[in-house]
Amino acid sequence: MKILNRYLAASFFRNFALAAAALLGLFLLITVFESLRTLLRYDASLSDSVRMIASQIPWMAVQVIPISCLIGTMATLSIMAKDGEITALRASGIPIRRLAWPIMLCGLSLSVFCFVLQERVVPAAYSYSREIKNIKIKGMTAKNIARSTDVWLRMGDAIVHAQFISPDRREMKGLQVFELEKGKVARQMNAKGASWTGEKWTMSDISVKAIDAGQGWKSEQLPSLDYPVAPMPEEIYVSRDLPAELSMADLGKSIESQRAQGLSVNDLLVDYWSKTSFPFASLIMALVAVPFAARVSKRAGLWGGIAKGIGIGLCFYLIQMFGISFGRTGNIPPMLAAWLGNLVFALLCARLLVRSESA
Repeated sequence: MKILNRYLAASFFRNFALAAAALLGLFLLITVFESLRTLLRYDASLSDSVRMIASQIPWMAVQVIPISCLIGTMATLSIMAKDGEITALRASGIPIRRLAWPIMLCGLSLSVFCFVLQERVVPAAYSYSREIKNIKIKGMTAKNIARSTDVWLRMGDAIVHAQFISPDRREMKGLQVFELEKGKVARQMNAKGASWTGEKWTMSDISVKAIDAGQGWKSEQLPSLDYPVAPMPEEIYVSRDLPAELSMADLGKSIESQRAQGLSVNDLLVDYWSKTSFPFASLIMALVAVPFAARVSKRAGLWGGIAKGIGIGLCFYLIQMFGISFGRTGNIPPMLAAWLGNLVFALLCARLLVRSESA
């Protein structure tokens, strides 16, 4: 049995590597073509262009590992089926589900690798890629903001604190503005929020406290006020804002922060649980391919198995996208939304493995 395990593992990793290399190459080619317009428009240097695209490779790798596991398993077992090896194994009394054990260990090892890559490498690399694109290539002049929550900005002689900046950068909530004069606070404004009108920022529901010529602090309420609390939206660059740029720990902090401010955290919860489910899709994809590959006919062979694997992979991603979409709208719980694809295919895999011996 150890010989069979080593044989299956070696075949799996060889076919997995070929599938991953092909998909990663395709991903890179698409990214290059999608980036050409931006690179040519801003006359980007070759060095910046290469660094921007190359630093996205870890993120691309995370995306292609699950489908590569599926294709690797399908290719391995389809070749064995075509060569009559699976027939020989079954004639020797070895059940199809026995082949799942070494495949499961291979898939599990790749799931762990994918999770570590996602948490340790992808956030910094993806953030670096976007920084090059927006700061180096597009030339955004705004200071680098670490996150879209609890943001501090220096605007002339004023210091601005915003509890939240919306994803499109056109709305800010929970504002505090400190106007300085000779190093001291001369006026403080607290506002419920501010919105970009297309030409300027307008604050709403404002409480103003200002020093009144030796008479101490004077307070007043204003319904609205035009005030430059931030640069233009297109100049605001948040370096760690997209889910790919945040680890689970970072997302957890953002969830706690937004909950404390009374803001919706549904999208963040879906992203958080997706980071637990997606890496382990590699294990599910490897296992679900076993009963499917065993049914590939000798006539279909390798390419028939790969075609079937791609079809299964597309079904998985459609279910996953369906679950995430419903999770973001609040129709199903975030955890279930993120794990829906894995759960459906895990149940399908278990059912097919049980029935595989009767095929």
